[in-house]
Amino acid sequence: MSGQCVTYPVVVEPGYRNWVAYVPDLPICVATGKTRAAVKRSIGEAMRFHMECLQDSNEAIPEPWTSTAMVPVESSNSADEHASAREYLVVVEPEAGGWLAYVPDIHGCSATGSTRTEAEGNIRQALASCLAGMRARGEPIPVPGRRTALIEVQVPAKDSALEPSGRDAR
Repeated sequence: MSGQCVTYPVVVEPGYRNWVAYVPDLPICVATGKTRAAVKRSIGEAMRFHMECLQDSNEAIPEPWTSTAMVPVESSNSADEHASAREYLVVVEPEAGGWLAYVPDIHGCSATGSTRTEAEGNIRQALASCLAGMRARGEPIPVPGRRTALIEVQVPAKDSALEPSGRDAR
């Protein structure tokens, strides 16, 4: 993995008076910022620092194991003019005894499965159910992509400086 660009999924969430970001693949790698853009810059810096610390401790930099997928959603609500354009990013990661899939943009929307494929299928059903419930309750439908980002960082060879790639997928 040394010397190449690697993309890690990042969850970006609004806090009380700021934004917070964390990287599921890099435990305890978190950042905050006053704006969404600021927290995305900060989490990139935190990721590079986290990797430097791992290298200094002679620990391996983890390969990204969390996967993401864009899940298109069709609306049964004809008033929703952007229904065909809605795609939510789903995060899929291993957990004890199986896989967990969740939609960071929709609080509480998650599903599990004994395999990655099963979890991905189950989250599609869960997402449709969550959105249908929100519509039935008259709740606003969250904007896709507000709480997620894909951050690409340069993973260096040992003892070389970590540099940002300058590319941010979201």
